[in-house]
Amino acid sequence: EKGKLEALEKPLEFNEKVYQDILKIWQEKEKKFEEANFKKYPDPFQPTLQEKRLSEERTQELLAIPLIQELLKATNLYEFYKTKGKELLLIEERALIWEELGLGQAKEYQGTYTQNIRLLEELKKELTG
Repeated sequence: EKGKLEALEKPLEFNEKVYQDILKIWQEKEKKFEEANFKKYPDPFQPTLQEKRLSEERTQELLAIPLIQELLKATNLYEFYKTKGKELLLIEERALIWEELGLGQAKEYQGTYTQNIRLLEELKKELTG
């Protein structure tokens, strides 16, 4: 047993060149091992970017449904724009929309009850389009 203890206490002796070669190999392996530990790998349980985008779009669509339903309930332009969180547009602005929707020329729009109801109907059609 005494011989075993002496062998353990005695420092190891290597040929210097062999020691340097082995040390270099171990340092390279250690470096590669450390690099491997810090690499970022995709999480297989997380949705892909495309899946996230589709999910976000679907969420936005679902959130928009109650708003669209409320907009469709509007009985006049004031309610329609109020539901959207906006002020009622000026007659000049509504006249441009009137023309864009193909209801007639902007100069013909005067903001009458009948015109406003027609404009509201067209704005609602665009929502369900």
